[in-house]
Amino acid sequence: METYFLPALITALITLLFLFIRNGFNTLTKTDERLEGKVDKISDKIDETRGAVIEIQDGFRTLGYPMQRILKTTSPVTLTDYGKKLVAESGFNKIFDDNRETIIGWIKELNPTNQYDAQEFSRKALLDRKDDTLFEPLKNYAFQHGETSLEQILRAGSIVLRDEAIKELNLK
Repeated sequence: METYFLPALITALITLLFLFIRNGFNTLTKTDERLEGKVDKISDKIDETRGAVIEIQDGFRTLGYPMQRILKTTSPVTLTDYGKKLVAESGFNKIFDDNRETIIGWIKELNPTNQYDAQEFSRKALLDRKDDTLFEPLKNYAFQHGETSLEQILRAGSIVLRDEAIKELNLK
């Protein structure tokens, strides 16, 4: 009787193990299918949102208020052609060149330790000082060009500042 008991026990254990593994696999498959469905729904919502944003931009453009992007979502963030034009035409580049030590000093005060910090601190330094008399010409430009704002110019300028701060502070 003992010779039949051991193989029967092993067969029963293997069968239970198989059923357990199969049940786990089926559960994982169902979870994967549910997640795929959710990802598809999120993707559809992103597409809807992108379309809505394009329609909004077109509507503003039709009304005479172009909504042009100043930054490219690359890594690192860079200026679009419009962003480059904005920092040049607004006078930001000249203000930066004429006041380089002062403006880079604002970044040094924040003590960036890496390139990401330089990027974020550049934006913060400029926006925190938007009322500085240094930026009066930018305010005038923004006033004369209603499609833009001082903040938009400073955000674009922060990329110029970031790049120079990274070089000056030798951040890697």
